[in-house]
Amino acid sequence: MATAMTPTEKTIANQADSPGFRPYRITSEVYHRLVESGVFGDKSPVFLLKGQLVEKVSDMTKGRKHVFVHNRIDRILSGVIPEGYFVEQEQPVDLGLETVPEPDLKVVRGLDEDYLERDPAAEDVPFVVEVADSSLHDDAGEMLRLYAAALIPIYWIVNIPNRRIDVYSRPVSLPGASRYEDVRYFGPDEMVPVIIDGVEVGMIAVKDILPRR
Repeated sequence: MATAMTPTEKTIANQADSPGFRPYRITSEVYHRLVESGVFGDKSPVFLLKGQLVEKVSDMTKGRKHVFVHNRIDRILSGVIPEGYFVEQEQPVDLGLETVPEPDLKVVRGLDEDYLERDPAAEDVPFVVEVADSSLHDDAGEMLRLYAAALIPIYWIVNIPNRRIDVYSRPVSLPGASRYEDVRYFGPDEMVPVIIDGVEVGMIAVKDILPRR
């Protein structure tokens, strides 16, 4: 049963809806300056989502399985990608529209020294990986739509609860309806192809990434 709001709560709610109390939108440029200033400390507890700072709640609930999978896929993927690309872990990618998430892993075109003065943008990133345990709802929901809207070509969710890798491709960017048109699920007894810029560069055994039961 819903609880009636107190007079004070009603006042706050009415103020939040008032045009005189609007959320302050932050641009990507301002966000980067805040991070570089050190105001958030050595590791930022927030990222920029549609012009608003949001807390990395999933960072607080990462268990040992998440850490295990992250380390495994980082090591294996780094050994598969060809020359001219590199793997970056938990670092920003500027998706545009004031959105700068920090995916668990991403493949970036070029050399790491090419990005000494800026973060990789969506057009620099052909491949993104999120390791999903407690964060599965967000990674398969809001984050998926954001990566599709930015036209990230390949998006993997290492789906720990369901013991598989979910591979999304063929992004479609539409207002309010961005999505990936193709999704394939690879179980622990299968090999998943690694496709970078339309080229299959190797295969990874799913069982080599997932933790044992």
